[in-house]
Amino acid sequence: MFETGSALAAAARFAPAAWKGCWAALALAVAASALALRFGGALALVALIALLVARGGLLRLALDLGRPGPGGLQVGRVERRLAAVWLLTTLFMAILAALAFVVLISAAYAVASAGPGFDARQVLTWAPAIDTRGRLVLAAVAAGVGLVMAWAWTRTSLAEAASLAGERIEVLSSWKATSGIAWRLLLAQLIVAAPLLLGSFASRLGVWGMPLIEGAILGGLWLPMSAGLMAYAWRTAA
Repeated sequence: MFETGSALAAAARFAPAAWKGCWAALALAVAASALALRFGGALALVALIALLVARGGLLRLALDLGRPGPGGLQVGRVERRLAAVWLLTTLFMAILAALAFVVLISAAYAVASAGPGFDARQVLTWAPAIDTRGRLVLAAVAAGVGLVMAWAWTRTSLAEAASLAGERIEVLSSWKATSGIAWRLLLAQLIVAAPLLLGSFASRLGVWGMPLIEGAILGGLWLPMSAGLMAYAWRTAA
């Protein structure tokens, strides 16, 4: 059975093995991520490819899918399947995000229409028409939408493992693998991602050197621990 504490312990235990088996891929992911965060542009695509290669090597180790290439550098069936899973998951979440946007806009219109000075023909009057109670309602709606998005993302988070362990690519069909463990799995994922979230927040405050630190956290810490966490979740759910 999936337990958050055991999952976090498994993620931490996997990190040293990940660096031993995929040191080159992880080092490349760190460097590419730091450069992309600092300079942006086409480097974002380079970082994405580096993260894909590193993720492939890590999941080969974590799921016992064969030995990774030298230093974790390889491009094969695992990486092609991962790319397909990432693409389909992004498409699924984009559709949900579009629906969430519609819900938020509809809620904002409904709240504003009940306020003073609202004119449906003048968009600039919508925001001033929302009073304190209206803002609370919108905050509750936004929080609910955020929870639904996080829950849906978590329910498909085992798509990588399901697609690599099986004979076909699975995204929505992997939904059942997280049945009964979604909130515990989400909590574990948030804890593992906490340093990354804190680094991103510090970067927004303009802390010097944060792109390098963020890249190190993303490629050197979160990536291997996340792979270990997902492997544990898959084994306990399968």
